[in-house]
Order: sequence, then structure tokens, then C-alpha cells
Amino acid sequence: MLVLLWLVSCSKEQVQNSSDAPNVKTDSDISTAFKAQISDDFDQSKLQQSPNGGYSDDDVIYIVEEAMNRNYADPQKSSGKTFTATQLFEVEKQGGSVSQSALDDFYAQAVLFASNHFYCICPDPDNQDPVLYDVALDSTNTNYLRLSVTSIVAIRAAQGLPLTKRFQPGEQHPATGINACDQENDIAAYVLEQEYTNYNKKAVGGYYTDIEKVWFTSLDGWHDTNQNDPNPGDMILEYRTWGLDCYKPEGKHPTIPSCPDLGASYIEEYCLQEDELNYYLDQISDIYDTNKPNGKTFAYCELWHDYLLGPVWLNSELWLCTVRYGTYNVIIGPSRLPTDFCD
Repeated sequence: MLVLLWLVSCSKEQVQNSSDAPNVKTDSDISTAFKAQISDDFDQSKLQQSPNGGYSDDDVIYIVEEAMNRNYADPQKSSGKTFTATQLFEVEKQGGSVSQSALDDFYAQAVLFASNHFYCICPDPDNQDPVLYDVALDSTNTNYLRLSVTSIVAIRAAQGLPLTKRFQPGEQHPATGINACDQENDIAAYVLEQEYTNYNKKAVGGYYTDIEKVWFTSLDGWHDTNQNDPNPGDMILEYRTWGLDCYKPEGKHPTIPSCPDLGASYIEEYCLQEDELNYYLDQISDIYDTNKPNGKTFAYCELWHDYLLGPVWLNSELWLCTVRYGTYNVIIGPSRLPTDFCD
């Protein structure tokens, strides 16, 4: 038996509440025709069962993740804006392992979730591609295995590989505000994320397996002080990745500047110019490469603006980042995701 726990779907522009999302079907609702579409591809990817007739936690994760990426993901197409959704599943165990039927049901539910996300939630099925599917352990015991499945879909972009083009003179994007820079440009973190959606693409088609999600911290160089900053304390190129620290009128600090001195327009609508954008592009590339796990390559990143909790007198903002690395496998072309219907 497989139990569906919850669905979260979001884009960079808005978060869609689960009450507004299409109804996701249970095991009994999945049509025979839909299961037939996916059964042959899944059978080709299965590992050998354990001696007791069941699958271990690691085998379940690897089998489903490998099959979904090999059959349906296409990370090699040039990609633009991305849409991400994550869903939790509970897979029943018998004698501490997952049976063949429970594995088959989980795969069917995972593909149906990916299909719903692709066809029913993301905006343009004819001009978008699945980039990556990540199956990860949430919790486990002798009775059940709780897993998350993340679906990442990207709009197909007109341009080719990024990081070959630099930000040009006059190009600017707001560090925090959405309507800054005298025009409605996307926040810089999202613009850079779209650049990195295409980062490290291979010359031949393929897919990722053994995916590992990494959350960067200052120990990895993220938000680390820029040792070559020509004007420390002005909050311009202060860190290797963008950040802003200033104290409010009721506070005081010997090295952090005051927010009033920086000005409200700086804090709310500061525009990053092309030299700053190129600096952050290079620094983030270096952090990605320096911290990649052995034998794996960059697959996908999520980059966003956020606030740090701290003293009431301190305003502290920064970009945050998670990266998925994986083992790249060469294959000629994925299949089209099967579809059932959107509720």
C-alpha cells in the first residue's frame, strides 16, 4: 500500500496552494492504461531483488530515481524559467523491506505526480522539458519508507549555453526589489539561477542518477567575505555572493554601516550593474565546482533572496542556494511523459 501525504507546487513567480492544485489520484484511481504506458520502461531498470524477495531503502530510491530520469528527463535542452514541485510518499514495508508490488505502486504514483506537474500545473507543455527528478529519503522504520519526489521542469529557452555570454554594459537587475532599476526586471538571484539551469551541459544527451542535494554555507565559501573588496563596508561586492548587513536607527555597530546612511532605496531597490553580476556569476561558478562531490557533476540549482533572523536592530539579507549534483549517464533521447488527465 502507498499513501500520498501532500503536494506543494511553486514557481519563481508564485506559490500555488495545495487547495488550488489539481487533485492527485490514489492507487485505485490510476488507470490500467496509464500503468501499461510505464510498466515496460520500469521493468528494464529494476535491480536484482534481495534474497528475501524485497528491496532495501537504497534500492527503492535508486531504482525509481534512475527510471524516471532515464525515461523522461531531458536536462540537455537549453532551459529558462523553472518550476519545482515536491511530494511525499509512504511506501509500506513487509519484514523490513519493500515488496515488488509496493515498488511498482510507488513508481506509478511518482510518474503520475510528475505527469500532473508537467501537464496540469506548469504553463506550457509544448515548450518545456523535465530537467530532473530527485527521489530522497525523508524517514524510515521497519513498517514504512517515507520518500520525497521532486519534479523540476524548465521552459525551453531560445538561447544556447549560458556562461558564454557575459552581462553587458547597461544590463542591471535588482538585488531585492521586484520593480526596481526603473523597470520590471527579475530579481538578480533568479536571473543567475536561469543561467545556471544550463550550466555544465554535456555535448551528448543523457540523464542524472544518484542525485545529491547540497545546501551551501559560509564553510563552502557561500556569503564569505570578499577579500578583494576595494571599499569594505559599503556593501558593494562585500561578499562572494550577494549580501547586505546594516543596523537600524536604534542600533550601532563598529564595522557594519547604518541603514539610514545607505539609504532606503539601496536596501529596497539596489540595482546590480553588469560588473557586479559578472562577479557573482564567476564566484558562484567557482563555489559550485570547488564543492562538488567526487565523481558527480552539477545538475541543477535553486537560488533565491532571503532574510536572516537576528537582533531587532539588524537588517541582514542575502542570497541562499541549494545545488543538486549527480552522476551523468549518456543515452539517446528520453520518452515523452505519459499523461492521464488533469482533474
